[in-house]
Amino acid sequence: MTTRAIGTSLAGLIFCLAASAQQPNYFPLDVGNQWIYSATGTGAASALVVEITQSQVFNGQTYSLLTGSFPQAYWLREDTNGNVYAYDPATKQEQLWYAFQTPEGQPYDESIPACCGKAVIRSSSAAYSGPIGQFNYALEQNYPGVFQVGIAKEIFLPYIGMIYRFQNIGGPGIAVYDLIYARVGGVTVVSGPEVTF
Repeated sequence: MTTRAIGTSLAGLIFCLAASAQQPNYFPLDVGNQWIYSATGTGAASALVVEITQSQVFNGQTYSLLTGSFPQAYWLREDTNGNVYAYDPATKQEQLWYAFQTPEGQPYDESIPACCGKAVIRSSSAAYSGPIGQFNYALEQNYPGVFQVGIAKEIFLPYIGMIYRFQNIGGPGIAVYDLIYARVGGVTVVSGPEVTF
């Protein structure tokens, strides 16, 4: 299947899911979900493999364990408003990572690792073109306080998750991550033509 065909079929799947939901889910947290990203840039390491490996209940809330996105694993949950929180079992506290329903252009406080403390949704209908295809309905989030080190931009597709990350890693070094494979809800919904197993 070509990248164009993948993008077309993925667009149809997202349209069907959107028609049955009130608000899009930009960070699916089901156990077994997996995302693989190619890595490019002057300071990029190897491909990034991100997974939801298990779930656990803390203080009456169910959290999912995210591995691979950062050096440390994190327990995450999403509330009914589309906010994603990270929970620290040691301190029994949670912190906001993403507030996907925030109006475009309005800054909000976030606590994502390798970031700056502020995020702004630039657009919820952003254009993206990459290994998995072309889309005009992605959510682009920028981190305006990042300068030499930290995540500067992330792009998400509804019901798929993060498809792009641009990260400054010190001096002139950058790392760019593009989604090339995703298994969400037990189904392979994205696979670029260069992905082999």
